[in-house]
Amino acid sequence: MTAIKVQQLTKTFVTREKQPGLRGSIRAFLRPVRRETHAVKSITFGVEEGERVAFIGPNGAGKSTTIKVLVGILYPTSGQAQVLGKTPWRERKRLAYEIGTVFGQKSQLWYHLPPADSFDLLARIYELDGAAYRQRLAHLVELFEVGDYLQVPVRKLSLGERMRCEVAASLLHRPRILFLDEPTIGLDVVVKQRIRDLILELNQQEGVTIFLTSHDAVEFFPGVVRVLLYTLIPAAFVGSIPAGLLSDFDWVRLAALVAFTAGIALAAWWVFRWGLRRYESGNLVTVRG
Repeated sequence: MTAIKVQQLTKTFVTREKQPGLRGSIRAFLRPVRRETHAVKSITFGVEEGERVAFIGPNGAGKSTTIKVLVGILYPTSGQAQVLGKTPWRERKRLAYEIGTVFGQKSQLWYHLPPADSFDLLARIYELDGAAYRQRLAHLVELFEVGDYLQVPVRKLSLGERMRCEVAASLLHRPRILFLDEPTIGLDVVVKQRIRDLILELNQQEGVTIFLTSHDAVEFFPGVVRVLLYTLIPAAFVGSIPAGLLSDFDWVRLAALVAFTAGIALAAWWVFRWGLRRYESGNLVTVRG
């Protein structure tokens, strides 16, 4: 069964530019200048249920924006997306009960409260049965080894401890898909490996579909089945590669592969544009009165 299906998805942000000072404010009000930023450019891909997929690309390529569209936070400019048979931006509330999301730089835990209080609140939000919730929480506490700091305020936890609590919180309601947006950013090598192992174990035990983003091309290769490459060139989306083909690559070889693919796509794009201009110029008709 297809868990995620994306077709020609595009997201463009429109911002207003303003020069400094009072004159700039008046000019921006009377004659606003708008600038378009193409965050996601016509991407198409699919993810099967139970798969482990890494969505990698450079900073600014649109990985986080793609996840925000897929979980229903943002509306796309154009294109279609289905997550578990639902359109995210139209059925966000229903979809929320079936997916879990972790943003590496945004916490879902209350900063001044201990994780246990946040877990209890999330259980009420997801309308979990009391007995089932306690059983699930005990399993996650044991799996992620967070029992020692359940009563410690989140602000006093280390980054690695907080991220383990974040992942555990996103799994309380037994989601079918887990979206991870750079979940190990800023963590040391040992903690990164531990979180990778926990996510892999969870996927194997419960069949949770894993969709994660990263700008580190080798960070999750040992744990993923397929890699989606995304670049900043006009073609935007390069394609899907089995993770096994890249597991033995170092960063330099992968960068060379991406650069070579991007160069071919860019050259093809400009040849197409050049041919189109020649065709249009050759078919111009001049009318004289």
